[in-house]
Amino acid sequence: MGAEWFNPVARAAVEWCTRVLKPEHIRWLQQLPYQIREEDMLFCHGSPYRQEEFPYLFSPAQAREVFLHVPDLPPLTFVGHTHRPITFFSPLTSRTEIDVITDDTFTVTPQNRYIINVGSVGQPRDGDWRACYALFDSESRECRMVRVEYDVEQAYEKIRQAGLPRQLGERLFYGM
Repeated sequence: MGAEWFNPVARAAVEWCTRVLKPEHIRWLQQLPYQIREEDMLFCHGSPYRQEEFPYLFSPAQAREVFLHVPDLPPLTFVGHTHRPITFFSPLTSRTEIDVITDDTFTVTPQNRYIINVGSVGQPRDGDWRACYALFDSESRECRMVRVEYDVEQAYEKIRQAGLPRQLGERLFYGM
């Protein structure tokens, strides 16, 4: 997918990255796989369904598409792309029954499959300005969404000094 389909702010950020990154770094990024499997976990940027299109996973209906159309989906799938932390799960006995976990900490159970959106360390979009990431303990099977405060003013200033669209820096203060 080319940047021509992006909104103007996202397109400007991609064009900036293209100017700033060295060609060998761009080539390295281009050769990365769309997804990585480790044990009973899958990691991908967007959705494991139609992954080359980088669709968003905002809703239970979108999660249902993944559960329906990715038959070999492992018990745990970690995604990003939306910049919004949210967890969907479905019983192993059903691919259409979807529920949402809103707790910051939960235990992964063997009778369910999970799609865990890990949030965003940069440019959060869920109304919380703090950086967010998921921490999963494979022994206790506990997943925790962690929020971390950071110097938003400094991040804003670096974005402004780089010549990136002001909106990218301003939204940091609001998590939007």
